[in-house]
Amino acid sequence: MRLNRLIRFSSVFAGLSAFTLAGCATTHSDLDGTSGPIRVHTGSPPGIRIEPHVYQEGSDFVVAGFVKPRGVSLGSQAGHVHITVVDPQGMTRDSVMVRYIPQVFPSKGPRRSAFHWRAATVPPTGSTVRVEYAEDRHEAKP
Repeated sequence: MRLNRLIRFSSVFAGLSAFTLAGCATTHSDLDGTSGPIRVHTGSPPGIRIEPHVYQEGSDFVVAGFVKPRGVSLGSQAGHVHITVVDPQGMTRDSVMVRYIPQVFPSKGPRRSAFHWRAATVPPTGSTVRVEYAEDRHEAKP
């Protein structure tokens, strides 16, 4: 009798766990690349390299990536990432300034800082995303 309850409880627990984990899964679709529906352009000064990745996660549009210094003297460079989304007709759909974290490039390990921005809608096929590094002359969103 006790063994039947344990088996029944284990079956219910396994079923609920599988249902819960399946509900948390998100879809991640790359939108950039050579054959992707979204074009990505980057811009940065000579001492900085930007490595963006553009993708769809669920129904959200995400631009994320890394800012990397190219020289050894850029440990405390103050700046932000400027992301502009332009639709195929040339109209600006979004224009945001995003901080990268950590703001001071690490001196050990991977010398990079990460940025991340999420929008509620995916731009139409043929849109362009410009991801540019800019020195801090105005306030960026945290």
